[in-house]
Amino acid sequence: MSCRDHRPVSALIALTSAVALALGAVAASAQAPAQAPAQAPAQAPAQVPAAAGQSSDLPTKLYDYGDWQALIAGSGETRSCYATLRTLPAPQEGRAKDRPLIYVTHRPGKNAFNVVAFFAAYDVKPGSDIELDFGFAKFRLFTQTGSNGAWAPSADADARIVEAMKTGWTVTVRGTSAAGTEIADTLSLTGFTAAQWRISQECPPR
Repeated sequence: MSCRDHRPVSALIALTSAVALALGAVAASAQAPAQAPAQAPAQAPAQVPAAAGQSSDLPTKLYDYGDWQALIAGSGETRSCYATLRTLPAPQEGRAKDRPLIYVTHRPGKNAFNVVAFFAAYDVKPGSDIELDFGFAKFRLFTQTGSNGAWAPSADADARIVEAMKTGWTVTVRGTSAAGTEIADTLSLTGFTAAQWRISQECPPR
């Protein structure tokens, strides 16, 4: 996979997921994982009614794992699975209420796995990078003009970030707003390992 070719597609999918989650248009699966890791709960969650007119292309929640959740959308070549935060920091004045969010996406039809995307709660300064700080490791994500999203520069970087997410308890995400303000968000990683395991079961390599 080349360094940046699959990121814009992942951004569109992640944004669609964020909108669906914000509107409450996700349905919970009644089936629990067969052999989930230690972080996975033992019983399935109660089913959440889908919103009227919900499209089958909208993401469906598979399960909640601590501060993270696993979701799935589409079928066949468009089948995609996501692990994303379900517990967000308290909203701050002038910042989006449904952000910041960090996603890890599997898209078997595109041979794309563990694609990391971060969506800030503010307008990102054009040309600036986003830093992920795990305490024991740091990574840089590139941004795109006109978007508040950021992505890793390569599939190898994605894989290393995901391994750090499995190891750490929190990640501090630092960026610069369009106004030049330095902003740091500390996000929980509790439940990420189990959520990433689940999406790997639902969207395995072909």
